[in-house]
Amino acid sequence: VDFAIKLVGGGVLGRGCVQEEMRFLICPDLIVARLFTEELDDNECLLVTGAERFSSYECYSHTFKWSRPYHDAALFDKHGRRLTQVVAMDALHFTEENEQLTEEKTARELNKAIITS
Repeated sequence: VDFAIKLVGGGVLGRGCVQEEMRFLICPDLIVARLFTEELDDNECLLVTGAERFSSYECYSHTFKWSRPYHDAALFDKHGRRLTQVVAMDALHFTEENEQLTEEKTARELNKAIITS
């Protein structure tokens, strides 16, 4: 699962380099999803099938760096895609701890998890 912002890929084409952007950098075919995906609504997730990993890396955020090629050993399906799936779902940002525990916010997060199953 790629916990994202509403715009899939986040800052991968800019200055961002944390969890979501790193995933898109090591699997660059995920970047194509930005061409076809608008901001995610509260009832939407994105499921990408066949993403291939090409790179290994070290560190995180501003110290992130490419370290070596990665051999993706995932098998292929009958369509020639890697047997991988990446689910992108945006997580809400809460400024108050109790806000995330409301019935409405909890239902939103659970619904996002359910729609991908």
